Parts: sequence; C-alpha cells; structure tokens
Amino acid sequence: MAPDTDTELRRDEDAEEALESRIDEMEERSDKLGEHIDDAREGLRARREDADDNFDDADDADDDADDDDPLAFDDPDEDEDDDD
Repeated sequence: MAPDTDTELRRDEDAEEALESRIDEMEERSDKLGEHIDDAREGLRARREDADDNFDDADDADDDADDDDPLAFDDPDEDEDDDD
C-alpha cells in the first residue's frame, strides 16, 4: 500500500512551520537578550563614571585635609599635654 502523499506533505509542512516558528521565537529571545546586555553595559559605564568622579572627589578632599589619620586613635591624654 502506497503512503498517502497528501498526508506526508502535510506532516512535512507542519514540521517546517513548527521549525520556522521556533526559529522566530529564538531570534526574538536573542534580540531581547542583546538589548539586556546593552542595557547592562550602559549601566556599568555609568556606575564606573560615578565611581571615578567620587574617587576624584575623595582625592581632592584628602589633599585638602590635614595629615591627621581620620582612623587613628585619638588619645585624650595627648590633648591634655598640648595644653601645658
């Protein structure tokens, strides 16, 4: 018995349509992913610029500050000695 060519053709067409549909879906996902990557890179650039600006501001503040170490231990007895 010969296979029904109309049925086989329809199966081939269905498979081809399904494949094309999946390809289209994958292309859409790929485009969205590319957009997310671009957005993330843009955000990273902005954060780097902000960090560089803040670092430069901190350097300027350090240049203006005395040579005292802000994290150093402040000995209260040392202040009394200065008064003498």
